[in-house]
Amino acid sequence: VIIKGLAYAAASQGSQSIQVQYVVDGEQPPCSVGGLKLEDRNLSGCLASSGTGNLIIKGIAYGYSYQTSGTQNGRSISGFSSQADAKMSNYKDFNQFRDYYGRGDYANHW
Repeated sequence: VIIKGLAYAAASQGSQSIQVQYVVDGEQPPCSVGGLKLEDRNLSGCLASSGTGNLIIKGIAYGYSYQTSGTQNGRSISGFSSQADAKMSNYKDFNQFRDYYGRGDYANHW
């Protein structure tokens, strides 16, 4: 099974770890785990939870081992809200809600 992903954050040369963001393209099954109940998770599009595999970067295969401990989502609903002022102030709809609620992170306070 080929799992597509992108580097989520820059890794320095020689680094022993990288962060991966799964590609959502409608072709590969989704990897849906973070914040979901165990019975609602979909692991069919995820990297193997244990063992080794090959990670292909620019056509070169690198062996990897994957650890599930410490794995977490890089994004959250709370993060979208708490960063909204900085990232969404150019949007008319956002400004209307910010003005109404009196704060840019209004959705983080419900």
